[in-house]
Amino acid sequence: MYKPKQKEVYISNQNFLFDFTLLHCGYETEDANVTPQIFDRFALSYLTEGAGYFISNGKKHLMKKGDIYLITPGIEFYQENTKDPYKYIYIGLYGANCPSLFEKAGFTIDKPVMTINNEKIEELFCDILKLFSTNTFSSIADANLLFIEILCFLFRKREENNVRLESKKTSYMQQAAIFIENNIGNKNLIQNLSKYLFLSRSYLSTMFKEYYGTTLKHYITNIRIAKATLLIKTTNTPIIKIAKNLGFEDYPTFYKCFFKKLGLSPKKYQEYYKEY
Repeated sequence: MYKPKQKEVYISNQNFLFDFTLLHCGYETEDANVTPQIFDRFALSYLTEGAGYFISNGKKHLMKKGDIYLITPGIEFYQENTKDPYKYIYIGLYGANCPSLFEKAGFTIDKPVMTINNEKIEELFCDILKLFSTNTFSSIADANLLFIEILCFLFRKREENNVRLESKKTSYMQQAAIFIENNIGNKNLIQNLSKYLFLSRSYLSTMFKEYYGTTLKHYITNIRIAKATLLIKTTNTPIIKIAKNLGFEDYPTFYKCFFKKLGLSPKKYQEYYKEY
């Protein structure tokens, strides 16, 4: 038997509400293209067979058996068939909190289609359709509970994806830090790092800023300056050579970065430590 550690636990997110009303449910077969239209409600659909295209907000999305897609009110959409006509179960609903619920589930205007391919979810859609056919107070209440179960599945799926993405991001950033340390003298360090990690330069820069809270360029410059101060203090290597060996484009660039960071010129810094 489960024994709670606390007698009472409060929900931290008081703004989270399952505020929605199920309106209708149905089963459709699309063997012809559907002309553009705009709904005044949300519609969540699960493809049980075939494949097709869902065009929404000017973007075309392939959808196939096992996919789930969301129609958002006020957004023009239309559907196109393939050689394999698709069949789907849909649930129409509205509610003040629907936008927030679907956002938490992972849907966006630019990402209305999601691959699920889960027999349990298909069964839940089918069960909701059966309950709507019964059309009693208890059956509609049960249908609402089953729809919450669908939402909870989508919430968990998104949370699991986020954990995997965070783990992957951490791995990338740890590799990036090691690569930078081992290749600090490379003038094309950022370009070579993006190739090493198989990431575009813009995506790498964005990920780095999110993870470390500073730009990739600023991070590299700080390491180079830190290494420069150590070399100036502990070796007799000419300052110009130190700047070159640490990957600075030229001495003026090194001078500017050094002075900005320490408030002293490299030469003044060297003279200060020579006195001691």
